[in-house]
Amino acid sequence: MPKQSEFGSQGGTTGQSPANITQHLKGCNFPCNRGELIKHAKQNGADQAVINLLQNMPDRQYVGMADVLKNYEQAREEMAA
Repeated sequence: MPKQSEFGSQGGTTGQSPANITQHLKGCNFPCNRGELIKHAKQNGADQAVINLLQNMPDRQYVGMADVLKNYEQAREEMAA
């Protein structure tokens, strides 16, 4: 089971919640690759849980936030397994 510090205690903008991913990628220009997502998230102050999740996503071009969130959910499930 994930620790609260990894996923946030209430699903807000902490840890790996969809809202937190979206917040830390706000202003990102699409399409972009995984490295660009990580760089942008770091510039926006993302915590290590977000960075870890992004690093576990496939290294490919992402066309928009919906594409990122689809792959985010897959990476999150893999990390929890």
